[in-house]
Amino acid sequence: MYSSFSKETTVLYVTDGQDKTLAIKDYFRLDASKVKKAYVKRLIAICKKKGYSDGDAKAEDLQEAGKYLVNFLPTQARSSQVEGKLRANGFRIYRLSLEMTKTGIRESTELVGESQP
Repeated sequence: MYSSFSKETTVLYVTDGQDKTLAIKDYFRLDASKVKKAYVKRLIAICKKKGYSDGDAKAEDLQEAGKYLVNFLPTQARSSQVEGKLRANGFRIYRLSLEMTKTGIRESTELVGESQP
C-alpha cells in the first residue's frame, strides 16, 4: 500500500527527427515502462556518483541519462531495418513532467536526448 502519492511523475516519449511521436512498441523490443526504467536507472547512477539523489538531478544529469538512451535504444530496435532507419533519420527523447501544485497540474516537456542522422 502507498501512504501517499508523489506530487510529480514523468513520462518519456520518443519522436522521429521531425518530432512525430513514435510508438515505442512498434520500433523497439522494449515497452515504454522499460525504456523509462533504463533511463531512471542510469539517472540514479549518475546522481549517486555525484553524491546526491535523482530527485535532485540537474539538467545536465537528465541530458547525460538521455544520451545513454540515444545510444542504447537503437540496439533494442525490432529489426536491423528499423535500427538503420532510426540511425539514418535520427530520433529524439523527451521527458514530460507532470507536477501537482496548489493551483492544478503543471506540465513541462524537456528534450533529453537527440540522435543526429
